[in-house]
Amino acid sequence: MSHIIKRIQNMLAMFFRITTGIVLVTAVYIGVFWGSGSEIEVNILWQILIVSALCTLGSLLIPCEAEKEVSKRSMFVRMILYFIYVNAVVLGCGLWFAWFFPSSPRMLAGMEVCIIAVFAAVTAVSYFSAYRMAEQMNQKLRERKGE
Repeated sequence: MSHIIKRIQNMLAMFFRITTGIVLVTAVYIGVFWGSGSEIEVNILWQILIVSALCTLGSLLIPCEAEKEVSKRSMFVRMILYFIYVNAVVLGCGLWFAWFFPSSPRMLAGMEVCIIAVFAAVTAVSYFSAYRMAEQMNQKLRERKGE
């Protein structure tokens, strides 16, 4: 049961990180490609939440702390697959929601830059969060052993 709770906690944290990243790059993307005077509809907020939720589902490829460890090679392959999944979700939904024109290489490149930026930021924050938690657990273990 604790494994399921830990997975849900990790997915919620991932959802919030992804949503924050998407909101930040959306503000920049809209300003660059649609103009700083653009007016947006409330629907974009729901669209961001949908994309964030779908991207979070893909994080099931990545093992959480409560699961058995995987090799570095396996983790690398999982991250590549997750990145491909995120690209498919964001570009597919972006096309469906008309976030960009597929005939515009500049907009498509801008979308890819945004995807890479959010993916890298979310991965880095997640890694450092897990690293910090591991360090805290190691410190508590050292304290219990009396070191």
